[in-house]
Parts: sequence; C-alpha cells; structure tokens
Amino acid sequence: MFSIFTFSYIQDRVVSQSSYLKRHLTETSDLTLSPPLNITAETFAAVAEFCYNGGKVQMTPANVAVIRTASELLGMTAGDGLSHVAETRFREVVGTNQEHALTVLRSCMLLLPEAETTACLVSRCIEALVSVHGVSRLNDVNEMQPGDFQIVAESMGRRLEESHDVLYKMVDLYLKVRHVKMVVRYRVIDFIYVW
Repeated sequence: MFSIFTFSYIQDRVVSQSSYLKRHLTETSDLTLSPPLNITAETFAAVAEFCYNGGKVQMTPANVAVIRTASELLGMTAGDGLSHVAETRFREVVGTNQEHALTVLRSCMLLLPEAETTACLVSRCIEALVSVHGVSRLNDVNEMQPGDFQIVAESMGRRLEESHDVLYKMVDLYLKVRHVKMVVRYRVIDFIYVW
C-alpha cells in the first residue's frame, strides 16, 4: 500500500536550502522522494517547517535523528542550515540525558544504514550510552542486521582510532547474543553467522 502526499509549498524557500532538491528540480517542478532517500511525509513537513519558520523546527528525542539524517540526504548543510541546527540538538539530547539517548538510538535503528553513513548517529548514541552505563543499555544494538552492524562497527573504528574500548564492548555483546563468528583481516571486520 502506498500513500501519496502532496506539499503545496512555495518551491523557492525549500529548494534554496537543499542542494539535492536544487539538482533534481531544475528541469521539473515535480519530484517524488522515494528510496534511497526514505524521507517520510512527516519528516519532509519538519524540513519545510524549518525553511518557512526562520530556521526553527520542533525537534524532540523521537525525531531529531530523522531530521538530522534528512538534512544530510537533502543536502541542507550550508552554514546555519538544518544540518547544523539538528546536529546541535542531537548533541544536546544525547549528551545530557541517557533516556533520551536511548530514544534517539531506537529511532536511528529504523534509519539504518543512512543514519550512520550520513552522520554517525548510531555509533555516537552507543558511545554516549556506554560511557555512563557500560553495555547494559545496548540491547537494541543486538537487533541490528549483520550488514548494518558492520557499517556501525566500521564507522566507530574509523572515528575512534585512538581508543577502541567502546567498539570492542559493543562487538563482544553483539557476538555473544547473535552467535556470530568474527574474522578480522587487514583491519576489516567480517561477520559470519554460525548456525
């Protein structure tokens, strides 16, 4: 079942802040946002709200990850654009309240792999949770598909070159719960299911 959403916005306001929309709307005024973007109508409405309300948008722990991811996918990264505003809010939410960090992590899981490949949101939530609670709050990580887990693990490995403690704790927990055998070769982690 498909839903069709129509947004009757003045195109220039939204397009002027989105490099993605500029590229795709130069020849036509109709654009369907579909995979690989995975931007819902609700998320696009929040993006438009930002464009029409002078850079203000309602962000909560439940929607900050989708708005942050959408801002990257839509190329809204200039200056004090939506990407900057959402990143600031993401850091506030994840860094100040562990329950909110867990809420953000859960919302990020639905956005994989984009939430990690665009802004490292999953790995940063994991870091925040592990820094206070150890791995006890990472049960949601065990729900990741192996391919998504590998993307997050590789991202963490690149970002945390000096200290891999969080990465090792997360991988250890995942392997114990998932019964997965890990093969490390040339700094690349391959995960193999053991049945």
